[in-house]
Amino acid sequence: KAIFIFFFLTSSFALVYIPLTFSNIDTSVFLIYNQDHKLCVEAQTSNYVTSSPCNYKNVAQKFRWISEHQLISVSLKLCLGVSTKVSWTPVTLYPCDTTSALQQWECRNDTLFAIQGTDLYFNYGNRNEKRIMLYHGSGAWSRWKVYGTKDDLCSRGYEDMFTLKGNSEGAPCVFPFQYDGNWYAECTTVGRSDNWRWCATTRNYDTDKKYGFCPLNCKFLQQLWDTDPLSNIQYQVNSNAALTWYQASKSCQQQNADLLGITELREQMYLTGLTSKLTSELWCGLNSLDFNSGWQWTGTHPFRYLNWAPGSPSPEPGKNCATFHPGKGAKWENQECDKKFGYICKKGNSTLNTYIIPTGRLLNTTGYDKSAVHVVIHLFHRYEQAYLTSLIGLRPETYFWIGLSDLEEKGTFKWTNGEAVKFTHWNSEMPGRKVGCVAMRTGIAGGLWDLLTCETKAKFVCKHLALGVTPPPVPTTTPAPTCPDEWGSSDQRSVCYKAFTKGDEKKSWAEAQSFCVAIGGDLASISSLKEERSLQRYLSQPFLTVGYTEPNNYNGVEHCAEINGNTRMRWNDVHCDEAYYWICQVKKGIQLKPEPTNPPLPSKFLTIDGWLVNGDKQYYFNTNKMPMDKAREFCKKNFGDLTVIEGNTERRFLTKYVDSYFIGLQVSLDKKVSWMDGTPVQYVAWAPHEPNFANNDENCVVIYKNTGLWNDINCGYPTPFICERHNNSVNATVAPTPVPVRGGCPDSWLLFENKCYKMFGFKAEDQKTWDAARTACQGSEDGGNLATIPNEKVQAFLTYHLNNLPMDAWIGLNDINQEQMYLWTDGSGLHYTNWADGFPLTGYEGDRDDCVAIKIRPSKEAGTWRHFRCSSSKSYICQANTNPKYSLPPSTTPAPRIRYNNSSYFFIETKMTWKDAQLICQRQNSDLASILDPFSQSLLWLQVSKYKSPLWIGLNSNVTDGQYTWIDKFKFKYTNWASGEPKQNFGCVYLDLDGMWKTGSCEQKYFPLCKHSDVKPPTEPPQLPGRCPESLETPWIPFRGHCYHFESSSKMNWAKASLTCLQLGASLVSVSDAAEAHFLTENLEPLESKAPTFWIGMYKNLKGDWLWLDQSAVDFVNWNTGEPSSHNSEHCVEMYSSSGTWNNAYCSTYLGYICKQPKSNLLSWFGKGLREQFSFSAPFMEKHCHHYWIRW
Repeated sequence: KAIFIFFFLTSSFALVYIPLTFSNIDTSVFLIYNQDHKLCVEAQTSNYVTSSPCNYKNVAQKFRWISEHQLISVSLKLCLGVSTKVSWTPVTLYPCDTTSALQQWECRNDTLFAIQGTDLYFNYGNRNEKRIMLYHGSGAWSRWKVYGTKDDLCSRGYEDMFTLKGNSEGAPCVFPFQYDGNWYAECTTVGRSDNWRWCATTRNYDTDKKYGFCPLNCKFLQQLWDTDPLSNIQYQVNSNAALTWYQASKSCQQQNADLLGITELREQMYLTGLTSKLTSELWCGLNSLDFNSGWQWTGTHPFRYLNWAPGSPSPEPGKNCATFHPGKGAKWENQECDKKFGYICKKGNSTLNTYIIPTGRLLNTTGYDKSAVHVVIHLFHRYEQAYLTSLIGLRPETYFWIGLSDLEEKGTFKWTNGEAVKFTHWNSEMPGRKVGCVAMRTGIAGGLWDLLTCETKAKFVCKHLALGVTPPPVPTTTPAPTCPDEWGSSDQRSVCYKAFTKGDEKKSWAEAQSFCVAIGGDLASISSLKEERSLQRYLSQPFLTVGYTEPNNYNGVEHCAEINGNTRMRWNDVHCDEAYYWICQVKKGIQLKPEPTNPPLPSKFLTIDGWLVNGDKQYYFNTNKMPMDKAREFCKKNFGDLTVIEGNTERRFLTKYVDSYFIGLQVSLDKKVSWMDGTPVQYVAWAPHEPNFANNDENCVVIYKNTGLWNDINCGYPTPFICERHNNSVNATVAPTPVPVRGGCPDSWLLFENKCYKMFGFKAEDQKTWDAARTACQGSEDGGNLATIPNEKVQAFLTYHLNNLPMDAWIGLNDINQEQMYLWTDGSGLHYTNWADGFPLTGYEGDRDDCVAIKIRPSKEAGTWRHFRCSSSKSYICQANTNPKYSLPPSTTPAPRIRYNNSSYFFIETKMTWKDAQLICQRQNSDLASILDPFSQSLLWLQVSKYKSPLWIGLNSNVTDGQYTWIDKFKFKYTNWASGEPKQNFGCVYLDLDGMWKTGSCEQKYFPLCKHSDVKPPTEPPQLPGRCPESLETPWIPFRGHCYHFESSSKMNWAKASLTCLQLGASLVSVSDAAEAHFLTENLEPLESKAPTFWIGMYKNLKGDWLWLDQSAVDFVNWNTGEPSSHNSEHCVEMYSSSGTWNNAYCSTYLGYICKQPKSNLLSWFGKGLREQFSFSAPFMEKHCHHYWIRW
């Protein structure tokens, strides 16, 4: 037959259009225009904003967005704002403050422009005033456009401009920024002899010296691109950057490029050579962020070539972005998109073309004229298949619909034109057992068929007969008997099957058989292996009851059978009273009878408040999942308790109503059982191999619906529960809640909220694994367990006392019994968590790390939780109940002064304004308190709860140049802002009752919290005269009299790193004091994703002495806890990016590294002299230094 094939690729045939365009936000300068006045806004001075005839050349009329809601005057480098949110307030200019609500503007419908969150509008001219005013009216004088357009002011916008090269790891520009005493609202060439446009990445370049080059169109930026001579495609390798995938993608788009897409082997080989000197991962454009499309490149790059590293893409959730890894043979790996790496941009003729993907749903295409066109193609043989593959195989789309589906009968595929299926070309693991429609793949799997849901959107292929060709007549046949709708057909017999798996409706074997008989059939029977395979298509649940008995007869009571609906189709005999889904069979062609319905429970068996009456007892089935203590509390409030099951009859009665519910049985540590209400245990019904007391913390019991048998479980596991009460107990007086036994704690234990706590593991030999730590706690004289943290107060109490522990401390939380189900080992409910950022992990790492510890270092993360391998040795915290045999310490009033960490704190119980509070503190040789870490934060919050009043602390942006810095001059690193803070225009900060920092009016009156520190705050080290080298490839950051280069992209062993620094005129870094160590840590923290550790210049010589490579004196060290270790051959020193602490390691390890050299005008013996003394060739130096380090 002659066949014409059509590809529906143009918009005239498309059912849905998805324009995939990359449109960067227009961030350019603009004039603010009022159409009614025909005037533009002009900022004549900071206090006088008016309007005048529009003039593009007048810089006073130019504005631009510098954040999502802030407008800056390009001429004055100040932001538009108001002094108060009151109508008829002048609009003036202020130093830009991202925290000020009085500088936040937003667009409204129909070109209105207002202070954010108010109905107060930017206004001019309605009262003949000369200035721009804030006004509640929304007339024509409050409507503003971008001059020369019909668009509102928000048609121009702001987006982070990510820098290139420089020394800021690709961080975005910050506008306005200060350089050499002047403010800049745009990128500038000032200060550069090469005319490259640059910006600062912090507000004050003069202080921080952090900068990068702006990705603006100019000829100079072409130097940053490498061109493939064969394809003329350009690549930009930003190995020194540290951006998330989204930021990297935006950085490329800002250069009219895409993140890297690799479409063929030759391109892969070119990039492998281009990045051969690098070892760190680099973001590329591969991602699976569109969960309906799988992995794909950004831009227009087709996904037709694969080069995944072994084990990638890994299945962990969240790893939806890919990296190009030069250190692993340039293979690809999937990572979390929020990690920070370098990246590669790509641009060429195909980049950033706007294109349209016409798509259609298979079920929506049937409206075409089938007399002319078969809607989607049907294929008869491999030659037609090969022809189609050649046409679509290299297209960028993923799928093309063909006319095959099993919609009419699950598992039986038919062509849409009714012709027989004589040829298939399935992809691996296809078609599976789901109902769907068939599409042909493109790319590396080009031509193979996948089964998709019919609602998936894809291109499609059509064909019809050539002119003059007619199809053969279809022979008439007598229709064979068919199966009812939603029933499946047997391949061996004239019967139909249906699995009944709806909701929670399950039945015993007898109930299922009765159901099947009632509709005209029986429970399914299986007569052969082929029929079993046929039946497998209809099983979607793991177990279903079938009419076949195969004895194992466990305990002599298993006389019915179930079948496992997985690929193995195993049978198992079970108790006939167990409830499962079921499969019925009927003869083909039969008219089904109506399905029987379960009669509703007669209302006379329910009490008014919903309790089920059975004899003298009433039961309440609570489906809300709670830990046992909360469940029992609920029952007692309703005059009952968790249920007591006293015999088999009662057990079977309850089984009809439950799934997995708490009952009132408890298991003690010695495996003895008792009913919680004191009823003697005369009957038990344990499931096989139960109670197993898994993880030694399963002390409560649940009853299962399927069997009615019992299983022990951790009391903290959230579970539904059954309450029980007697008829005569209803409306009785509720028993009062037992008063906790008051008592004290043993010596050296800490009392808090009627619990005793003690920290262990101050010495390495006292640290234990999680299980050994729990055993030690339980073995204490008064019994106990690893600590449970039920709320914020206990968390704060423990955090405050952790400061002296040398390492992280075990607590009782774990997911040993079930992955990602974290439970307290003492059975308490999990009502509060304090996970560190990024935890708990899922996937492989999370599966291995089952036990939870509270973190001690770095200090900014102190008190947060993370999981570790249970076999790790750590400090630990024990908890025990108070005991009356120990005297209870006398109650005390809050101490007038609290000593902590070289500081003393005191409270003045008189409410006053912030200014008065600071004055009264100063009179006592103190300041309002600075809070420098989570330890002191925890201590002070506990004090706030005692005073039951907020407290002023030492933050007031009004007296520190608009920024929040501590009034006592200590470094502002740790913060504990409440959600959305700082958000008010009020510059004064108080510590609230919930422990969070909040801003408020400085005239509000609170108690002062004063602090006297025994140590002086560190002063900002002065920048000594001199310059650092200017290099695009090797950025340097100045600090005091030296320059520093942080290399995170090209990892090396210690010897090669020291040689590389030497070739740069520098040395591996030495650290002279805490200020320098702090500077290094601040710059390493953003690089942690790329390089968790960096080489420094310390090494151990043959005598065992630790020395600096640049021969500086070793008069300062910053070893991590337990370091340096005594492991053989660990003779070189690395620095942790997260904390700045040191660890000795094998010199052959490949790490990042830090180089250090004096500023240019300070070069003396170390610079010029050292290079003169060692003026060998690079190969000679590498060879001999390498051998030298092996001898050490």
